[in-house]
Amino acid sequence: MVFWQGIYEKAAVAVSEAGMNEEGKMTGSPRNRRMSARLSAVQVVYGMELTGNGFTPEIARRALKDYEEGRPGSDVDALKLCDPDPELLVHVVETVARRKEEIDNILTEALTGGMLPERLEMLLRAVLRAGIAELLEPNGMAPCVIVGDYTTVTGAFYDDRETGMVNAILDKLSKIIHAGIVPVEEMPSE
Repeated sequence: MVFWQGIYEKAAVAVSEAGMNEEGKMTGSPRNRRMSARLSAVQVVYGMELTGNGFTPEIARRALKDYEEGRPGSDVDALKLCDPDPELLVHVVETVARRKEEIDNILTEALTGGMLPERLEMLLRAVLRAGIAELLEPNGMAPCVIVGDYTTVTGAFYDDRETGMVNAILDKLSKIIHAGIVPVEEMPSE
């Protein structure tokens, strides 16, 4: 079994509920394809960390290829998940790989109480890294949509506490990054 298939199955129901049609199948609308891409990006980023091979652009390309070749069918628990938006999937994963150090520094600054990213569960780190990467390079997507989708993905795996934490961190960062109030490098700690 490929390392991410388990999380794919666990998240399928939660993510698919975001865009079901009357037959109970996930529609292939652009919004649903983006949601599917965000879930897939989290899985790929999680897998990159799990394998311990690092976060280089070359590793990202290989991880994306492995993901595409090993991706389970779109039937999970009798639900049809639409294919992810391939451009968004590649964009998020490559941004994480290219800007991982910066993303981790931003995450360190955003965490409260002296918490370090290394102390977060690996999957939670993957969600936050993907979300921060997309906030840094949103490709025209509204920050509130990015925050909302990564919050939904988080809710597929975690209880309200962790989901609320992801929402709060990404919301805070979206306001700082996109309002231009404080450059990311000078973001204050709490």
